[in-house]
Amino acid sequence: MRRLIFTILSMLCMACCYGQHLSFMGVEIGNKVSKFDKELKEKGFMRAFSHKIGDVYKNGSFAGYPAEVLLYRQQPSKKVKSAVAKIVGDYDLPQAVNIMGDLQQKILEKYPGASLTDTSAGGVLPHHTILLHNTYDESIKLLIDEDGKVNVIYVGDLTKRDPQDDI
Repeated sequence: MRRLIFTILSMLCMACCYGQHLSFMGVEIGNKVSKFDKELKEKGFMRAFSHKIGDVYKNGSFAGYPAEVLLYRQQPSKKVKSAVAKIVGDYDLPQAVNIMGDLQQKILEKYPGASLTDTSAGGVLPHHTILLHNTYDESIKLLIDEDGKVNVIYVGDLTKRDPQDDI
């Protein structure tokens, strides 16, 4: 009887772990833009402008750093398919690398089962890229762009497309 109860509890725990989807600032990727809009505004961000593929928010904070956020959406469902947090400020390259390391650590704490793949080709900067995969279809990419800015890119499970997006 104990084995049966233990087996059932183990299976429930595994189901919960696999059921966790990628979230950006507490909102699951794949939700409607309106939900992200509400959450980002509650966290101090202001919508700067919108365009066909997404919305840009400014004057907020991501993981303790001043940041801008860009939400990319699927059309016409207006569900968020990916989100980018760009850390803003006057940082030199060594500072940007330190920020990226700090963000990587915070992401690994949030997603302890994530695997780490360094695609930086031996640390070639400024296009230093690290991929953190939560599941097969979801990923978080950290990179330092050509301007020396750190970007945190969340890509959701695009296999869960809304059938209307194909119209």
